Amino acid sequence: MQPLDILVLAQLSADGTKPSARALSEELELPSSTLQRSLVRLREAGLIDGDGVDGTRALEFFQHVPKYLMPARPDRARLVRGLRTGSYVAPLVDAFSPDRTPVVWELKDGPDEGYPVAPVVQNAAHLATQRPGLRRVLAAVDALRMEPARERRVATDFLAGQLNAIGAFG
Repeated sequence: MQPLDILVLAQLSADGTKPSARALSEELELPSSTLQRSLVRLREAGLIDGDGVDGTRALEFFQHVPKYLMPARPDRARLVRGLRTGSYVAPLVDAFSPDRTPVVWELKDGPDEGYPVAPVVQNAAHLATQRPGLRRVLAAVDALRMEPARERRVATDFLAGQLNAIGAFG
């Protein structure tokens, strides 16, 4: 598995579409060959099939793989402009104190100021500005990568609800 696979699975989980390489390639601004290789890895892992995302496996993947494949540690020594992530994005932020300094994906002229953290893929902030559903899923994945247990539970509940909403559980 590669970090790119997290992005591809997040997009499929955000919109519930069947895995179409052409559409995903355009949406995620990836070369079609790169996207095809990611879809092959996701299929081989049993995370997707011809009908879409396998909700049970995707939820388990999101809970456990990203924090080891792409561990996240916010740089609390500096503040930058960017786009909020983790438990600082709706609907997760609704469960926590909104007055904390947020964690952000660095983005020139971003709407928020906060502690920078590396996204799962370099262009995540750019893509997230265009796709709110993808942003919510990636923010929940970031909460699972870097947040304490309480935030991870809320992120897991959100992802389970999102996967259920797209029919990924059956």
